[in-house]
Amino acid sequence: FPRTPMGKALTLKKDGETFKSADTGPAFSVGLEGLAHTHLRPSGIAVLAGQRLDVVAESGFINAGSPIKIVHIEGNRVVVRALPG
Repeated sequence: FPRTPMGKALTLKKDGETFKSADTGPAFSVGLEGLAHTHLRPSGIAVLAGQRLDVVAESGFINAGSPIKIVHIEGNRVVVRALPG
């Protein structure tokens, strides 16, 4: 199949060893601080490292504009806690 005209159109011409994935943006890590962009009740949007990110509050409600910190990351789920102040 790969040597037929249809197969050649559907397969890669190179072996793929040099292909690299695109940059996925800044790496978010535990301890990174930012601001709640929307109310977190308990989920919402935060601005961390200059990027908007879907987050979940560790407990309760966090007002928009409040300072927050990442306390746990599990897969795509980013858990944040409100900082005093």
